[in-house]
Amino acid sequence: MALLQKLLNKSFFESVLNQYYKQNVAINNVHITNDVSPAGESFCSTLSRIKVDYSFDDGGGQRTLWMVCKSCPEDEYQAGFVREMKMFDCELEMYGNIIPLLSRLDYREKMSPIAYWFCSAPLPMMLLEDLSAVNYKLTERRRGLDLEHCLSVVEKLAYFHSASVALHEKVRADCGVEVRLSVHSTGSECLTTIY
Repeated sequence: MALLQKLLNKSFFESVLNQYYKQNVAINNVHITNDVSPAGESFCSTLSRIKVDYSFDDGGGQRTLWMVCKSCPEDEYQAGFVREMKMFDCELEMYGNIIPLLSRLDYREKMSPIAYWFCSAPLPMMLLEDLSAVNYKLTERRRGLDLEHCLSVVEKLAYFHSASVALHEKVRADCGVEVRLSVHSTGSECLTTIY
């Protein structure tokens, strides 16, 4: 946690938001808590909830952005397990490459949280939109989902599947070649392949 705390400072968030908004941002305040999920629920990553108060240099009032920082655990045992299984690598690949491609297809429904920033070194981590700020709720994983929420998940998976098919068709049409897109993890590799 020491490295993460050292990295997440005002100048870091200023750089992230300048890049995301493509204009100068002044960071007024950063507040970080670890209350994203109940203790013991997130054993393959460290989760922090972040509130950033900022304003644009060109004027306007203060704005607030809520994010979740998901990072590889700093505990060497946990980090070794996560590295060996390539868990974080695949997630970075999805948020960094696949989802941005899918998002350019003019789909109307939200498929994922916004990925504001991600990196693989010095500590693998990503800054994602905090969906609780737009009324999403975490369910207790041991209770499972009710029928309504199961149907909602299946609907989102179908939507995601149709977007991936549309991406396949678009790339094939644009490039004039057959394209196969796959993301998989075998414990020893995490690949996104377009060929």
